[in-house]
Amino acid sequence: MGDRQQHGFDDATLERYLDGALPAAQERAVTAALDRDPELRRRVDEMLAVRALLKQELDAVAADVDWRAFANQVVAKCEAAPALPWGARLQAWLGEVFAYRKPVWVSSLAVAAAAAAVLLVPRLIDQPPDMRVADNSPDAQVEVQSLETGSTMAMVYQLPKSRTTVIWIPEHADSEEPD
Repeated sequence: MGDRQQHGFDDATLERYLDGALPAAQERAVTAALDRDPELRRRVDEMLAVRALLKQELDAVAADVDWRAFANQVVAKCEAAPALPWGARLQAWLGEVFAYRKPVWVSSLAVAAAAAAVLLVPRLIDQPPDMRVADNSPDAQVEVQSLETGSTMAMVYQLPKSRTTVIWIPEHADSEEPD
């Protein structure tokens, strides 16, 4: 039966019980089995004794360590290490975000795509955009383009000298001109 004992619980389950890491129902089952099975109680008591000895040994070793000097060495090595290029830092950060939050990202993207489809597709189908370009003459100082989609309007300004693009969206949907 491997490390499975006659009481039906393997050592890994008993260790998780001692750590308080079992689901409530399984924890109640182990507790009930401990009350009626002296062999299981003896095995758990042995595990507790081994844990106590290990903790005692580790505490003795840890008492001899100069933790302040250790921490100072770690900080000094971190400060002396060259910084990663921003691209590598960004890649590491994104890797962590997507690795640990993948279910959240996937469901959020799905909800955003569904919302965009529900909100935007009917507007695009019902009212095709009306494109207007204002004053395209060569000596114009500013080229203005606007896109109207029924109840909302957005304007795109491009300054020819600096090639700066400005996007203007009014606060009110029925507003026609900027204030």
